[in-house]
Order: sequence, then C-alpha cells, then structure tokens
Amino acid sequence: MKSEYGIDSFKFDAGETTYVPSSHQYSSQWVDPNVYTSKYVAAVNRLGPMIEVRCGFRTQRFPVFVRMGDKESRWGFDNGLRSLIPTVLTMGLLGYPFVLPDMVGGNGYNYEAPAAGENPFTTTRLPERELYIRWLEVTAYLPAMQFSFVPWQYDEEVTAIAKKYVRIHEEIVTPLVLRAAREAATEPGAPIIRPLWMLDPEDIDSLESETDFLVGDTLLVAPVLEHGVRKRDIFLPRGTWEDMTKLETLLGRTWLRNYDVPIDHVPTFRRIL
Repeated sequence: MKSEYGIDSFKFDAGETTYVPSSHQYSSQWVDPNVYTSKYVAAVNRLGPMIEVRCGFRTQRFPVFVRMGDKESRWGFDNGLRSLIPTVLTMGLLGYPFVLPDMVGGNGYNYEAPAAGENPFTTTRLPERELYIRWLEVTAYLPAMQFSFVPWQYDEEVTAIAKKYVRIHEEIVTPLVLRAAREAATEPGAPIIRPLWMLDPEDIDSLESETDFLVGDTLLVAPVLEHGVRKRDIFLPRGTWEDMTKLETLLGRTWLRNYDVPIDHVPTFRRIL
C-alpha cells in the first residue's frame, strides 16, 4: 500500500487494553493485560519510519511518534493550550521523545453549547482565531506538526503566519530535533524537548518555569499561551544566549521584562556558551 499509493506513514489509533474484547483468550497467560499495548506498538513499528501511535507501555525503545491525548480548544490548564508544554515535557522525561502534540488549535469539539440533540463529539467548530495562531506557533517548535483545521479556513494573515512557522519548523527546528535524537541514542532517556532546569537543576526560576522549553540544549522557546497577551516576561537560565530576534548577546540567570510578543512572533534564544 505504501509503495502503490505513495503513503509516507500511518496513524494508528487505539491499542489500549480497553479495546480488547471482554471475552478473550491470549496465546499465553499474560500477567499484565498492558502487554497487549506493548505488542501492539511493536507490531506497528515494523511498518517503517514515522509511524504514529497514541499508546505505550514499556515501549520507549521504539522510534515511533507518540501522540498525546486530544486537547480541547481552550486556553487554560484544563486540557487546553497551557497544558500542552507540561504534557510534552512529561512524556519526554518518561522516555518518549518523539511527541506528537496532536492537531493545531485543539480538537474543536463543541462541549460548551451544542445545539439541541447535537453530539459534541461528532460536531466541531473552528477554534478561536488567536488561540489557533498561538497553538500553531508552539507546535512549530515541537518534533512534529499536525493540522486538522487548516489555516486558510481563517484568513490570509493566518495563512501567512502558518507558512512562516512551517518554514521555521523545517529549516530550524527539524535539524535540532534530529541532533537531539542522535544524542538520545547515546544518552538513553534524554528528551528532545527539555525543561529549562536541565541546564540549571538548582535554579529556582528554571525549576518553576512552565511556559518555556528547550529544543535539545541550544534553543530556548518562549511562546505566548494566554489570550490577548502582547508582552511577557522571559527567564534565561544559566549560559550565554543570543536573542534570535534582536541579535543581542545576553547572560543567563536573568529576566527579560515586558518583551514584545506580537501575534505573529515567538521569542527564541540560542545558547552559545
């Protein structure tokens, strides 16, 4: 099928033990039913690179994309945009470096006000425009991007912003992801997307950071995760950094106050020492 139709990859939903029939019999007596999930991932891994799954149980050794669960089209920590970075960091620290953050903008399910008789799980609405843009910007700096709602469903400005960040993902982020993946092969367990405290484990500000992250150990990303924000404070951990927007050299363990973050911008900093 891959060769005949030019398919690059496959997405495999399910795989959790809840999909095993209530009345079933295995070929051997498994003590832990989660072995089903392990064998599921091992089986689909044989189909080639860039395979996507949404489950895992002691399957960190397989080089597959692991999709986080659906995120909802809202801003907060309640499974919205602000929960994205903690989820990515947690999955990486658990040994799943190839994190797929699911669809840009969230799932669009209309939980809040479905029409009479309408099923919120089968009817979707376009995510809020600003939320979609900020979600797109975060995703561009993660190992993979996935679109369900497409930018041209909004307007020309959103489409232009999407083109800009897809290009950033291809030209800047992907080489860093590949380098970090090679490092992970020699340092088992090293995540690709890393918390700031990995550069400065005893620094309180680095430990408390929940809105910023590192790609490998060289690129710090400080996205906007709140509605209407056009300025934000950014903390740089230990090291010497280059502001990739202003091309200024900055010493670490310092705060940048009221940094401008217009709707089409994500502050990024390259560690040079």
